[in-house]
Amino acid sequence: MRIPEVRWLINGVIVDDQYEQNSGDVIENRLLWPTIQRSDLNAIFTCQTMNTKLVEPKETSYVLDMHLKPLTIKVINPPATLVADKRYEIVCQSTGSRPNAIITWYKGKRQMRRTRDETVDHNTTTSTLSFAPTTEDDGKTLTCRAENPNVNGLFLETDWKMNVVYPPMVTIQLGPTLVVDDIKEGDDVYFECHVRANPDWKRLQWFHNDVLLQYNGSARIIQSGQSLVLQKVTKQSAGYYACSAINAEGETVSDQQHLRVKPGRKFAVDME
Repeated sequence: MRIPEVRWLINGVIVDDQYEQNSGDVIENRLLWPTIQRSDLNAIFTCQTMNTKLVEPKETSYVLDMHLKPLTIKVINPPATLVADKRYEIVCQSTGSRPNAIITWYKGKRQMRRTRDETVDHNTTTSTLSFAPTTEDDGKTLTCRAENPNVNGLFLETDWKMNVVYPPMVTIQLGPTLVVDDIKEGDDVYFECHVRANPDWKRLQWFHNDVLLQYNGSARIIQSGQSLVLQKVTKQSAGYYACSAINAEGETVSDQQHLRVKPGRKFAVDME
């Protein structure tokens, strides 16, 4: 009696026809396919046996299914700049995962929850993040992560560094070496204007009792960088001071700093 042939075919092509007879009348062919690749998805593996050309071979087939890592991930047309406190919808798209990827968003280590996911086709997923950045988000990174839902570790990530623009944030401070309640006529006084802005501020202005100060060396009013210097102050120097900064997003005026000026020392002259 002729021993049946047992062979393997992949997509109809013979890849292994080496078989052996084990105990009894069992004929066996074990197929070793050492490296499964993405291109093998849906390949048809057929085990076929035949012992005569007069009869159709008997066979059984298996269609190869696979869990696949995402191939691509990207943020679609991210805006070059974001305006602080304005709401945006940012779209991230991933392709190539099987089954479709689960997309999550992170700001630093914190997951962003306000998202809307959509399956475009059998291997493309998009996620839309609704997000209103704050001034604190400038320079921080948003991360979009696409992961195969069935296998831990099959993921891709992309980062997007945010450029958040906003009007200047301005504070005024009396010089730290000065004692606010011990300023007398004849003293030199200076204020510091602290500004945080994106883009950088273009112009800095100072106000005394809501009137724009004009810098005048002879009047002993000097601007130096982000400092205002008042030399040899008088009673007229007392009042409320503020600074403002201007950038492309607008102008911001600081809170007011009150300057009190005590009378200077008087010296008695003994006339004989």
